[in-house]
Amino acid sequence: MHTGKNYTFKEVILWTRRDIFLLLFIAAIPTALYQAFHWKWLTLPWLPIALLGTAVAFVIGFKTMLRTIDFGKHAGFGALSPITVAAGELWSKTMSPITMQKIKYLKMLCAKFI
Repeated sequence: MHTGKNYTFKEVILWTRRDIFLLLFIAAIPTALYQAFHWKWLTLPWLPIALLGTAVAFVIGFKTMLRTIDFGKHAGFGALSPITVAAGELWSKTMSPITMQKIKYLKMLCAKFI
């Protein structure tokens, strides 16, 4: 049993060494195939991967926050969702560079919910 406040780097490596070796082996397979056989179709673009990772992080973060939040103390939280939805709708409808008119419209939508 560990009674200290922190774990050393050596302890963490010792506890996770099996997982580290397994993940290195799994990562080595496509790397070897790419290098040895020049399978260029194994490449993945970074933008969709980063976008998906960011979306997953937001979803998990909001789920965790919603489980632990006390809505009585955080009445202003209710305004966050409509503002986010309004901004997303505005962006999805236009898909063009933001002009001053669109910024004023977004501010008007946000003012309704605050």
